[in-house]
Amino acid sequence: MTPPAASAAAWSDPADLDDVLVDFLQMRPSADVLAATRRDGDERASQRAIVRLLRHPLAAANPPGRAYLLRLLRDAVLRAEGAGADVDDDLADAHADALLRPDDGWCFKTYVLGARASPRAAISLRLSPDMLRGGTGCHDWDAGFYLAELFWSFPELLANRRVVEIGAGAGVAAVAAADARPATLTLCDRDPEALANLAENLRRNGVALDETSGDAGDRDGDRERDHGVPETDVGDGDEERPLPGTSPSGTGGSPLVSTLRLDWDDFDPRVAAGLAADLVVGADVLYDPTNIEGVLDAVAALMGGAPPPRGFEESGEDDSSERSLARSGAFGSAASDETDAAFAAETRARRRALLVTALRQPETLLAFERRARDRGFELSDVTARARPVDGSAFRRLDVDRGRMRVHVLEASQRTSNARARDDGALFVEGWGPSSIAHRK
Repeated sequence: MTPPAASAAAWSDPADLDDVLVDFLQMRPSADVLAATRRDGDERASQRAIVRLLRHPLAAANPPGRAYLLRLLRDAVLRAEGAGADVDDDLADAHADALLRPDDGWCFKTYVLGARASPRAAISLRLSPDMLRGGTGCHDWDAGFYLAELFWSFPELLANRRVVEIGAGAGVAAVAAADARPATLTLCDRDPEALANLAENLRRNGVALDETSGDAGDRDGDRERDHGVPETDVGDGDEERPLPGTSPSGTGGSPLVSTLRLDWDDFDPRVAAGLAADLVVGADVLYDPTNIEGVLDAVAALMGGAPPPRGFEESGEDDSSERSLARSGAFGSAASDETDAAFAAETRARRRALLVTALRQPETLLAFERRARDRGFELSDVTARARPVDGSAFRRLDVDRGRMRVHVLEASQRTSNARARDDGALFVEGWGPSSIAHRK
């Protein structure tokens, strides 16, 4: 259902969003919100402040979860009674309404953006509040917020390019990617429920979605394929190709956005290669070590060819670690406004993957880095330089940005030549390592 005009996509007055409201909209602990409404011990004023939170247009259009509201309102009523104050009629009515509200297992969280983040002031997402209910794609993941902030900081990375997001989930990074106006944007997830919820979240935030959804099939062809690329013409990755259900336009206007069911453990690589992605992005796709091989398969295919054999080990001395250290990351060694043009130009000149991961298990990331190099990728840890620009971050977001790790993957020319004998030009030649400049 398309939200009313007071949705996050239409709201344009961030100055109206004070810190208490920002915390309430993203469902920060109810005890903290309640405590922040009480000033100078004025219980009546505190109750009126809570009612104002509930009546704000963003909260009305995208209400927090039922259990959260009940906890907040119950505690507010108990606190008033304990202080010997009368319970405000509007607060009592709100509590009664929350008790009668059916629990469909979903909630809305609204995240407020910095003053210069994007054309929007907030993003509202329909989410499953319980990690034990719904697929992983129906939850908000920390790295997704950081990836979104990078998109708002460096929109030139995506502008007029063919972008594919793997593990798109609830869509926070997808909304930010659409703001950067890529030529095409394909959003992939393995879970049909997550894709349906993603489509709803895009519409809720004013992102037009092409009506055609695709399926990347499976390796054996047992699952029906519906991907907009004829089976006899999967493309070579160099030609301009439309995404599922789109036309090959989109430059200079709204991006052509579509969804694609892609299970990175079981997909038809010809479908992925047919998307001819200029940039593959993903957030928190490496939370499980068992995902490493599948993620690398998908990245390889999306960047222009069938994934290499999983047992492949590149021969010859591996000097990729030295190159990565020398580069200090693919975001370059200079940090000034003068490098903006080089940053965009170098990024656009090659097909790359940009992956953001919240550090939970260091050994998992180490295994990913080792395996990516074994399989012939040029890998750069660009964490130190891939930082959001001031003013492009979410406000009061409960995410530890210091735990974020950012990697850039590209294909090595040496590996491309070595595999040509077996896999047919897996990667376009000439995609060697490079430096990309970064701005503050």
